[in-house]
Amino acid sequence: MYYLCFDYNKKISYISSGRFVDYSRRPHPKRTLESAVLLLGYSGECALAQDGREYILKKGTFQLLFPNTTHYGTAPVSENQSHFWCHFYFPEGFFIKEADDISEFEDSTLCVLPEFSQISDCEKYFILFAQMIDESEKKSQKNQFNNAISDSYIKILLCSLAQSAKEFSFQSNNNHILATKTEEWLRLHACEGATVNDASKSLKYNPNYLTQILKEKTGMTMCEYLNNIRLKEAKNLLLNSNKSVSEIAFSVGFSDEKYFMRLFRKKESITPTQYRSAHFRMHLNKK
Repeated sequence: MYYLCFDYNKKISYISSGRFVDYSRRPHPKRTLESAVLLLGYSGECALAQDGREYILKKGTFQLLFPNTTHYGTAPVSENQSHFWCHFYFPEGFFIKEADDISEFEDSTLCVLPEFSQISDCEKYFILFAQMIDESEKKSQKNQFNNAISDSYIKILLCSLAQSAKEFSFQSNNNHILATKTEEWLRLHACEGATVNDASKSLKYNPNYLTQILKEKTGMTMCEYLNNIRLKEAKNLLLNSNKSVSEIAFSVGFSDEKYFMRLFRKKESITPTQYRSAHFRMHLNKK
């Protein structure tokens, strides 16, 4: 990930802003600009890359296009794709850094913005963007404060998005660690007949929350993950033991033999007995 770092005590110069709605579905044109660009996804999806690093701009995400860096669309945009945009100049002394850990800047006067991030409470930023656009349209009235107000809006947006991205990253890292702990607990206790509630009590987290973060990492709920482990062990026992199907079902943690057989057939498209017979013949043929 690349980050843009700038001193938030210095002036940021607003240029222009608006909300774009794409009806053509053509990929974003290839451009290199002297100014920086902030994009905030509103609806639909837009695949956009800079210097080969591709991201999908959509609702709940923002993308920062660095100055003097080539950006371009990598695929047709989705129907009625829309996003807010703002062109602006960073203060002198800004720099771009590639890093996995930006903790070294936490106590400095630098605002550290990732080139792309998910955010929470995106509606808040929609309101800020709309207010900034409305203020910029008043420039024709030649109010002495127009430029200062517009400059302030983009600074507020950038600093607020930097904080939101940091919080989201922190939460994501914590969730990843907890998901890994949950996986390990389930692997250790699945064949003991452990339940989702057992895991929840042991790990001291709400079962719905644990299910959510595990699914984000593995694509499976806790119940699916438990059953997947049990079915793998059941297949091993079918091929490498003389236990009956009933004994195997109970030994891998299922309390209901019929439920075990239904799950097995759903996953393997054959019964446990058919699985054992088919693989036994395969082993004989290999010899």
